[in-house]
Amino acid sequence: MNPKIIKSPQNECIKNAALLKDKKHRSESGRFLVEGIKQVLEISGYWKIDKLFIAENRVALIEQNDLSKICPQIFIVSQNVADKLSSVKTTQGIFAEVEKSSFDIAEVLEKGSRFVLLEKISDPANIAAAIRCADAFAFDAVFVSCGSADIYSDKVLRASVGSFFHLPVIDEIGVLDLLQKARDLSIRIYASSLGASKNIESLRPVGKSMILIGAEAEGLDEETLKAADEVFKIEMFGGAQSLNAACAAAIMMYEFRRKTEIRVF
Repeated sequence: MNPKIIKSPQNECIKNAALLKDKKHRSESGRFLVEGIKQVLEISGYWKIDKLFIAENRVALIEQNDLSKICPQIFIVSQNVADKLSSVKTTQGIFAEVEKSSFDIAEVLEKGSRFVLLEKISDPANIAAAIRCADAFAFDAVFVSCGSADIYSDKVLRASVGSFFHLPVIDEIGVLDLLQKARDLSIRIYASSLGASKNIESLRPVGKSMILIGAEAEGLDEETLKAADEVFKIEMFGGAQSLNAACAAAIMMYEFRRKTEIRVF
């Protein structure tokens, strides 16, 4: 293997890759940029790496991690090129240009049994935390509604610490359309609301489940709540008025995973 060496930030390949830091160009190209050795090494299964860029002072990473096996097209770049590609102050010097995957929603719903839908979550950190929880508690997919933060942003990818690449994460979802598809497949829909009369401890999920998580300030849309089979609340005992989406997601997914694995008949 003889990787091509790029020393100019004006190289066309580098300029195109750097544009992927912007949502508009990610959407137009169908690609996104992943930065950091941990994140790059987690890319597998659903995703295809088109190009790898390695800073010249990190060339040892290629042999240490057998990177030529995950992507034959590797470029060695100078430090000023790495700085142009990076979204952080101190870069690890490794970047992957990755093709977005296309998921068949019906197939995902048919094959899986536990799902989470995030509705209008604007904070990338909350989306990333929910993805990590879904991965940790063995949920089968995360759906992210229209009007949410971009799932392909560096903030989401970095904060998910590799979990983004472990399960289908599907964005630009029309909520009511997805819920109808779920209902057609006998997937029971659960929503959280501070005004609910049922407490989460009383729930006994049976069969396939989809849990709905709304934004901290607004919660779930009224139409979304109406479409749920059961609505519950997470009881709080202190002075806080609400939980943020990431905390709610963690509690809900843990409870649903526990109650569908440990059943008393």
